[in-house]
This record gives sequence, C-alpha cells and structure tokens, in this order.
Amino acid sequence: MRFYLFLILGMCLSWIACRQEIERKPTENSRPEGKRVDKEIRGMVFVEGGEFLMGCTDEQGGDCEENEKPVRKVFVDDFYMGKYEVTFEEYDAFCEATNRGKAHDWDWGRGKRPVIDVSWYDAVEYCNWLSEQEGLEPCYKIDKENEDPNNKNEKDDMKWTVQCDFTKNGYRLPTEAEWEYAARGGQVSEGYKWAGVGKEEELFLYGSYCEENCKFDWKDSLRNDGYQGTAPVGNFRPNEFDLYDMSGNVWEWCWDWKGTYISDEGDPIYRDVVGPIYGSNRVLRGGSWFNLPAYLRVTYRGSSWPNFLSDYVGFRLVRNP
Repeated sequence: MRFYLFLILGMCLSWIACRQEIERKPTENSRPEGKRVDKEIRGMVFVEGGEFLMGCTDEQGGDCEENEKPVRKVFVDDFYMGKYEVTFEEYDAFCEATNRGKAHDWDWGRGKRPVIDVSWYDAVEYCNWLSEQEGLEPCYKIDKENEDPNNKNEKDDMKWTVQCDFTKNGYRLPTEAEWEYAARGGQVSEGYKWAGVGKEEELFLYGSYCEENCKFDWKDSLRNDGYQGTAPVGNFRPNEFDLYDMSGNVWEWCWDWKGTYISDEGDPIYRDVVGPIYGSNRVLRGGSWFNLPAYLRVTYRGSSWPNFLSDYVGFRLVRNP
C-alpha cells in the first residue's frame, strides 16, 4: 500500500517541476577521437555515449504512462556505470568510517545485497566519500545549512542544497537520461522492453520482481525468485552492457528532479540532459522486488522526495571516463 501511495503522490507532485530542462555542454572529460578507454574499472563498465530515443518507444507497447511521453532524441556522453547496485558491504564501510548509523536491512541480510533504506541525500554523501577515498574529485557541493529554494516538497524536512559539478571525475548518481540509455543497452541495444530482455516470460532470468499479490509485506507476495525482499546483486543475467539488476531488485536514485518531458518542434537532439531546475521529487528508476513487471520497464519513471527511505530503494554509481 505504501508503494502505491508513494507513486500516486509522485504523480500528483510532478506537475510542480519546472518544465525547463538543462542541457550540459560536453565536458573536458569527453573522449577524444581515437582515445583508448578501459572497458571495466573498479567494478564499473564503460558505457560508450551516443544518441537514442528516450521515452515511450514502440517496444513498450501499450504499457506506457503519460509521463514517458513525448519521445525525444537525447545524446549522452561516455561514462562508467557500476555493474551492480551499491551493496550493504560497500555502504557499511562508509557508515563505519564516518560514524553514522547503518541502514536497516529488514533482517534479509547484508553483504552482497543492495543497500536499502537510503535517501537521495545519503546517496550523494556516499558518492563524495568514496571519491575522496580513491583520490578522485568529489562531484557534489553539499550545503546542509541553507535550504534549497528549488526543493518544493513539503515532506522533505532536510532540503539540503546540493550542486553537482559534472566536469569532476568522482562518483555521482546517474542522470535519468544516462540511466535509461544504459538500461536500454546504448549503441549495442537490442531494443528490449526490459533491461536485457524483451519477453515477459523470460524476465525471471534477468531480475527480481513480484508476480502477483504485491503487498508491502513480502510474505504475502508471490515472487519470481524465492528471496525474502531483495536478492544478492549479480544473481540474474545482465543486459547488453553487463549491467546487472537494471530491471528489478531495488529502485535506483537518479540525479534529476522529476519533470515533464519536453520536445520542441524541429526534431532537436537534447545533449546530456540533467532534468528540471526545480521540483518536488527526485527520479527513481528500474523498479524493485516489490513491483509487477510493468514497473521494471526501461522507460518507467518513479520518483519520491529526497529524504524518502524504503526497503525497495537503493542506488547505483556512475563517473566520467
């Protein structure tokens, strides 16, 4: 029940988001012509950038929501993305190093399971901490003292002001466009409805989800995998980029405020879109163990307020080459 309330609230609040979308200019980290890049670094895979159609494309059939339209051309630059969602093992190290309370695991287990009960603010703080641990440049400037005037959500009693410098080489959350591009398979995409698979009868091989009776209490839900709550990361087949759990397991925080897709006349190409300049909810992507297959589609858009905590919400990292 809480999930459906959260989705309905997100839909009701998303109209508040500014319709203006921000386009980033190509950064100095853009790959020079002919430059060799590593295909995998520190558990992250290289995602070669390019142009794609974002939103309710033909393979989604009749399942699309209105907020997945209109379809528009978007260009994303090269980036690295974590093969797996951030795990309890990784996040617990952050908590221990910074003397903060650990996220609740609901007695499902920690270790290689994706961390849950983490807010958007928790995620950006983890990104900066990990960047510093590895000698990288933190992407986020976090101001906890001054309330963010762009945050319009009354449920968020924190409202930290967070700015992202996309030219830095540290860890960050993916933009919504980067997330969808990676989930689709980018330039090697097979045009699947879900991440790595196009047939619902084969979806059980690619992710953790609910098949029926999807109630908040996992004990009453019919699951496809037999796990209690989340599944250990990498337990299913990956998509074309060798990214695991892009459909299912936990919802993943993205950088963007959720807003309406804009498509101007003249068939433009939007470059490195980072979402509206203000809003009420931050974007969530990928669906979770708690959701039916329709919510796991590569184009489905969830959202919630930045300090929202849940046993079906986690995150994944990206960084510049």
